[in-house]
Amino acid sequence: ADQVWSGLAVPGGVGTRGQGTVIGFLDSGVNTGHPSFAPMGAACGYAQPTPKLLKVRSCIFVPDCDESLSGGEDFIGHGSHVAAIGVGNEIGFGSSPAPLFPIAGIAPCAQAITYKVCDNNICDVDTITSGIEAAVRDEVDILNASLTGGLDPWSDINRAMLAADAAGILSVAAAGNFRPPMSTVVGNVLHRGPWVLAVANATHDRINSNSVVVTGGPTVGALRSASASISADLVGTAVDTGSGCSIEAGSLSGQIAIVTRGGCALSTQSQQLSSGGAIGAVFVETNAALIPPFDTSNPLPAVLVSAADGASLRSALQANPGATVRIRAISERRDVAAAGNVLNSSSLQGPITTDITKPDIAAPGTAIYSALQS
Repeated sequence: ADQVWSGLAVPGGVGTRGQGTVIGFLDSGVNTGHPSFAPMGAACGYAQPTPKLLKVRSCIFVPDCDESLSGGEDFIGHGSHVAAIGVGNEIGFGSSPAPLFPIAGIAPCAQAITYKVCDNNICDVDTITSGIEAAVRDEVDILNASLTGGLDPWSDINRAMLAADAAGILSVAAAGNFRPPMSTVVGNVLHRGPWVLAVANATHDRINSNSVVVTGGPTVGALRSASASISADLVGTAVDTGSGCSIEAGSLSGQIAIVTRGGCALSTQSQQLSSGGAIGAVFVETNAALIPPFDTSNPLPAVLVSAADGASLRSALQANPGATVRIRAISERRDVAAAGNVLNSSSLQGPITTDITKPDIAAPGTAIYSALQS
């Protein structure tokens, strides 16, 4: 985005930060008090404070989607998160609430109209359709729907998006995530209308996570930090538990386990390691082509490292048995090229058996740091 802003990545060299563009968001509303959505000023070329949020509409039980700040407020967090990714202001360390890292939307000088179409994590088709119709009346330039969809564009919300296309509005929607009763991500994709830009979920190369340090060996950065909060550095003797699917109770007391991801469910691995007395774990990914979901609800403090970094850690431990491992508590920002452009294993992939190709593109949708509802 920084090269688009400066013009380096734009034909003709004319940079843009979204000035003059209005993006509509079909979601759970927006946190109107978050600094991501505060009025814009000189940084975006405005002499006077200019609203970031042109309208905040609620379509819940309101067919015409009333403009109401209170009715369109976000109580789930998803809508605020997505809208800030699109148009959020640049926010530095001095802001309140202070971010861990400076953040900005892809188009930080664009304006937004939000349409609350989801309530209590329920997104009704008729309500979404009302939001699309309202967006057409509002004449937004782009319409974002990070929502699920159907398989038939003539009988799901894609049908309403066809009207948006006729009005010159680009509709962008999520290609979808795996969930039952689907049996595989391959050959499945939502939002199949050729007039809708369906986007698959890939990783980015900016990693915010804890580092793992082996005494006398390498320091590697995690792909993901997960599970219980690491409020202080975790230090312990490292032990390689292989898959970690069957651990004798108490056998890992005070140790940090090096574990191969897979072989059994992550929850099973975490339970076994906890029963064994481990104080933390370093999970090693085995598939370089996919980065799987890493459940953050498990009680054992843990991080996930790449297959290559895991091999480096294990080599160091083989050369120095009983070495101490430290999982740092402070989250660090690193740029890791190998971590980017990897499809999330939960993302629907296509292709579909028609004369069109879906998803249309893949873009970063994993581990995105953005606004929430509070």
